[in-house]
Amino acid sequence: CTPKYGSSGSLAPAVVRMQLAGTESFQIRLQNPGDGEATGNRDVHCMVMEEGVWVLPDGVHYAEAKTYTSTRTDENGGSNLLGESQVLENSAASYTVVLGQVMTFNDEKWSVFWSRGSSRGAPATSADFRTGKHVGEDPVTTRADETVGYIAMEAFHDTAGAVEIESHRGDDIVRGHENGAYQYTFDQSFGSPPAVTVASQAAMDGADGSWAILRNDATNTQMWLSVDEDQQSQTERRHTTEQVDYVAFESAGSFQLVPPSDTTA
Repeated sequence: CTPKYGSSGSLAPAVVRMQLAGTESFQIRLQNPGDGEATGNRDVHCMVMEEGVWVLPDGVHYAEAKTYTSTRTDENGGSNLLGESQVLENSAASYTVVLGQVMTFNDEKWSVFWSRGSSRGAPATSADFRTGKHVGEDPVTTRADETVGYIAMEAFHDTAGAVEIESHRGDDIVRGHENGAYQYTFDQSFGSPPAVTVASQAAMDGADGSWAILRNDATNTQMWLSVDEDQQSQTERRHTTEQVDYVAFESAGSFQLVPPSDTTA
């Protein structure tokens, strides 16, 4: 799930917390890191996938979804952002889009999903795929174990049940909330502006720790994002450039995926 801040530059930082994820529903709330400021009401965009390996609607590309117990909590500083190595099931896939969520509320203190590859500044790939939760610059770095869920996808643009979908890894141009809103142009134009856009930061160039947020409404051709930081150690929310993975849906809804006949390269 991804919070939408809109164009306002005055909203406090907020992450999406989740609990009681089941077969028919889940609960979410916004949380300000440190719980020092009110989050107010904001839209949240979510994508849900049943655990397993799947063929995407174009019949060519793959996705897989998995949950696990995260026992590590990463924090700011280059050597402290390690993630947890994952073993992907589908060796035939070449995943370049990673979304994720801390799915439980075992610890009332905030944390947020992140992913990386061979280094903290390298996005996850099928060959080196690490996910986890981080607490940015929070001086209190200990957290209870949480369930983390991730969705790995190949990049594609197609339709499912007449709904256009695009998954893609954007360029390394998205900066902090205080720096402004940054534009991604879709690989292919949509017939109408996507109603749901879900995003996760890919890797961590900035050692302070950050997460992806939605800004202005998407158009047929573009979406706008920033990354945000907590204010536990310093109030500024400027940040260096980051890459963001996203999945955009022309409208909200659901559709059925099918498992592949073979998951070996």
